[in-house]
Amino acid sequence: MHTVPFRLKEDAQEFNTGEYTGFGIRTGVKYQDRNKQDQWTNYKAAIFAKSPAQVDFYRANLIKGALVVVTAEKQEVELFTKQSGETVAAIKLINANVVAVKTDRAPDAAQQAYANAAANSGVGMQSQRPAAQSAPQQPAGFDSFEDIPF
Repeated sequence: MHTVPFRLKEDAQEFNTGEYTGFGIRTGVKYQDRNKQDQWTNYKAAIFAKSPAQVDFYRANLIKGALVVVTAEKQEVELFTKQSGETVAAIKLINANVVAVKTDRAPDAAQQAYANAAANSGVGMQSQRPAAQSAPQQPAGFDSFEDIPF
């Protein structure tokens, strides 16, 4: 299992595949090589959702600037040619799943949007809950590390 955390540089590209809705995400992670030159590792993945609540959640949260953690069973190197003629490699994440999403919205906005979509579609929160919602809730009364009383 491979885990890749990154920030989305653009909104996910939505597409339909029969009864599923897919979301294509791409990003690049910058690092420095031995000569302190900036280099990039490019990643791409397709995330699939079936329930209306999951589709609405991904649509609302796989947006430019979101922090996303993706897991994948396998990775595959894919080469593509830019319009400039330059050949670039990307790591394609196979059978990818979103395990966490953080956006700049109010902390409860994503959860509220998901709850509203689930209520309107008749989908049970527990049975169709996306993995991104499984993080433990923050204890009441602590809005930041500044509030810790020691």
